Amino acid sequence: MRVNKTWLKKFSACDSGQRWYLAQNFQSDKEGILGLHNNSHNDWANWVLVRLMNKKQRIQYAIFAAELVLDNFERRYPEDKRPRLAIEAAKKAIKNNTKQNRSAAWSAAESAWSAAWSARSAAESAAESAARSAMQVTILNYGIRLLKLK
Repeated sequence: MRVNKTWLKKFSACDSGQRWYLAQNFQSDKEGILGLHNNSHNDWANWVLVRLMNKKQRIQYAIFAAELVLDNFERRYPEDKRPRLAIEAAKKAIKNNTKQNRSAAWSAAESAWSAAWSARSAAESAAESAARSAMQVTILNYGIRLLKLK
């Protein structure tokens, strides 16, 4: 288990997050991440996950999450190819880790972030909220598999 008081302080976890996490006495990192999710702390669970990952795993994690929502985005904005291009560029950078590919992936990711931010809806229906929660679990479980947490 890597996530403990020292680890949380090293990565500057917020005080309330540290207190809550440590009070739970999780026996493994996987149990902790799932415990965060089960207590509606998906943002904290994601925060822990990405700090346990190496750079390649973080990119794989981002690609996985982006691909889950790509169809929805493209249905709503069929002419906007920035997110798809960002995913393709990130995959290329993982496959062939050159400075040029990393630079292209970074540029595409910034563009995709801009597209996603401008498309974000201020209001969310209950069905969309439930679907988002289910998707968050899928993404967190993928991150757990990437880290091979038991």
